[in-house]
Amino acid sequence: MDFQEKISNDDFFKLMKHRIPSSSSRRTSFALGEGIIFKEAIDALKLFEKFALEIKEGVWEEDSLALKLDNPENKKQYDELLYACNDLRLNQHLLPHPEMFNHLFFQSVYQAYKLIDQLSDVDLKENILPIIPYVRNKIDKGIQRQFELEKNVSNNLNQHMEAFDNLLRKHKSVYVLVLDIYFEGFFKSLSEPNSVSGELKIRQIEQIRMILAQLVPLHGITKIETHFKEGLNLHCILMLKSTKGFSEKNTIEMLRRYLQQAMSNEYHIDIRNWNTVIQKNYSKNAVGLISVSQPKNIAAFKYWILSVFYTLDLHIKSYLRSEEHTSE
Repeated sequence: MDFQEKISNDDFFKLMKHRIPSSSSRRTSFALGEGIIFKEAIDALKLFEKFALEIKEGVWEEDSLALKLDNPENKKQYDELLYACNDLRLNQHLLPHPEMFNHLFFQSVYQAYKLIDQLSDVDLKENILPIIPYVRNKIDKGIQRQFELEKNVSNNLNQHMEAFDNLLRKHKSVYVLVLDIYFEGFFKSLSEPNSVSGELKIRQIEQIRMILAQLVPLHGITKIETHFKEGLNLHCILMLKSTKGFSEKNTIEMLRRYLQQAMSNEYHIDIRNWNTVIQKNYSKNAVGLISVSQPKNIAAFKYWILSVFYTLDLHIKSYLRSEEHTSE
């Protein structure tokens, strides 16, 4: 398979759903109100983006649609459109923190559509058609900001693609290990961002980063994710020297011990080996040992790993910046 540099929207959303739990996986009855992102929310993001893109590209033109909807012979088309709009309906508390989703297409649709979502029935002509010019106007006004955001993401992605190429040229091969490190209840005691408790959390995060930097003799990048109200997730791309007998399992267990000791066993720590998920569902070549003589593996890594890491910034606002660590 030939890869473009930036991951496609379909592949991005599909992979995101693998990283996010479903609402039904939470045991408490108020789980949807507690969680910030669930699989169902990713579906909503995808639908909102599709709807906004179609408005931007003129697929949804209110005048032509109004004429079609007035024609009784277009009942099938009407039903299809109504079905599509109902797909956009939001489950209660599905997006309790919509401000964290920063893509222009999401924001332009959400503000208009949340009013529609309160209705028991949706009428295309009365409810949907009036929001089309509103959404189009929001997109027109915000498109320059979106271009700047996409430019920044593209620059960051290109820089790290080049850095990876340089690593391979220097070391001939690199072992890529991608992990999600989740600290349960990390923000449970945090009431205000500027409180003493908040300062403690920042120091603990810096301590975690230092441990990761010591583990990785070549290069690593870490994204700090606060997808849950009380939990902290670190999405890490670790690039290690390839050594004989290297074991992902042993490396993860060693990292878990270091982190538990550093945090004085204050939090339950769950480390998910993202390599196994990628190899099973997306690409056997994108992670693990990658050599300078394997262009397909290099391209797969850039597409499925690096591109996803930075494309996420187009959709979900990070409250704490990502961190790069190099130990060469």
